[in-house]
Amino acid sequence: MCFLQRRAERHDARINVSLPPGALVTPSKPLLYVDRPQCHAHRQGGAELRDAFVIAATRSFSDDPRFGLIAVSEIASRALSPGVNDPGTAIEIINRLVKVICEWHGSISNGEESVAFDRVLMPVLKVDDLFDDAFGAIARDGAALVEVGVNLQKAFLSFVELRDAAMTAATQRHSGLALERAGRKLELPHDFARARRHAAAVSEAAARRAEARAPVARKTRAFRPPDRLTSSSRRTLQLGIRSR
Repeated sequence: MCFLQRRAERHDARINVSLPPGALVTPSKPLLYVDRPQCHAHRQGGAELRDAFVIAATRSFSDDPRFGLIAVSEIASRALSPGVNDPGTAIEIINRLVKVICEWHGSISNGEESVAFDRVLMPVLKVDDLFDDAFGAIARDGAALVEVGVNLQKAFLSFVELRDAAMTAATQRHSGLALERAGRKLELPHDFARARRHAAAVSEAAARRAEARAPVARKTRAFRPPDRLTSSSRRTLQLGIRSR
């Protein structure tokens, strides 16, 4: 990033990185775009710009947060395998994922992320992608265990309480998917009723947040004269009509 920033400042240009860290790179996908081609930075320093990227066979934790979520989620999936059968570890992983995502959201909401490289544009992290990486496999592999499903719904409820529109939308989607998977795997109606009750709490909380964000329409009433006018009210009404 520092190298790209210096090159952009030298040529008074902006560099748009087209792929996020951890993305699959193929010969047909450009790594970046330079928005001022008349400066010939893409011709003179194209090889140098390519050298700013690390293209490897495997992903890395250092600059790829989504890969970290996937790795942690895979720990829960292995714990939920029939050979291990350790739902407690999966529940602990869910709690840790909630902590990580909440801290990430808090750093963005509080403005802790300063713009250090104002001439380099990067793809943003999408909440939907983060939730897919973190909770998709756990909901799939833990669908037959009510304790895992209930803790997933509790985690989703904590995300709704952050009052973020994008996170609430992703939460509702994953809450519905987890409940649908549980409905196909849970054998006892009592267990499914527990999961459904916690999923309903997520939906109700999201609905309350949506109502709180909705603009309040002002109530207006049309003028309606009374059925019977007293002498004083008739005189007041006549004065009002004459003044107009």
